[in-house]
Amino acid sequence: VLLALFASGAVSGVASLVEPMLAARCPRLRTARAFVLPACIAHWTGLAEEHSYSDAIAELVGAALALLFLLFRNDDTYGWMLQNTIATALLLTIQSTVRLPNLRTGTILLVCTFFFDIFWVFLSPLIFQKSVMIEVATGSGTGQSVPMVIKVPSGLPGEFKILGLGDIAIPGLLISLLLRHDLVGRRRRGYFAAGVLGYVAGLAATFLSLYLSKHGQPALLFLVPATLLPTFAIAYRHGELDSLWSASYGPEPPPAGYEGLADEAGKEE
Repeated sequence: VLLALFASGAVSGVASLVEPMLAARCPRLRTARAFVLPACIAHWTGLAEEHSYSDAIAELVGAALALLFLLFRNDDTYGWMLQNTIATALLLTIQSTVRLPNLRTGTILLVCTFFFDIFWVFLSPLIFQKSVMIEVATGSGTGQSVPMVIKVPSGLPGEFKILGLGDIAIPGLLISLLLRHDLVGRRRRGYFAAGVLGYVAGLAATFLSLYLSKHGQPALLFLVPATLLPTFAIAYRHGELDSLWSASYGPEPPPAGYEGLADEAGKEE
């Protein structure tokens, strides 16, 4: 099931990143219709009925990457690179589509996942005799590559350090909020820089703890405090804690020129 979800996510995630680049290079690819899916197929798959040439090419790129991953996912030479490429596309898609409205929502999300990570790594062995999170992340001895992680070669053949996609995506949502707050306020308070540096410090602490303990670590145990505490400190120092806590950052408007492309497509039809 995970492999199927990851492969389908590869197609949509890669396509959502490749299509704008193709359209920017050659706008006609977006305005020319390539094919139309039957309504029933579009409904069951969740895809749009009409596909432009830029959509079709981008989806082919995503499908090719997904197929290569399924074929070589357990290959220690190429599998991890394919997996990381797709995972990066998925993470970028999450950052471009999901928005935290304020610090309150971000704090609740990060604190909940903080305790969730700790429970499944350290406390689950008391109930299930094994750490559920570690078993899932390492494939439970099946020899199958688990897709929902970033793999970092450890220097030894066939051995990798792994970082869950949630350990990147969830703190990343907070850091995206901090960047938007810096940009909207037009006063560089340093929220974004502090968030990035805090994440780097938390990640370094995670790998150091992993090296010293020789045991899988809940990355969010380090990443959540490393990103939240500097945020609260800067907000309190500048007297912006209340405004950032209860802010309401809504969806961003479409990029300039997007409506024009849609109008051109309508004219060609």
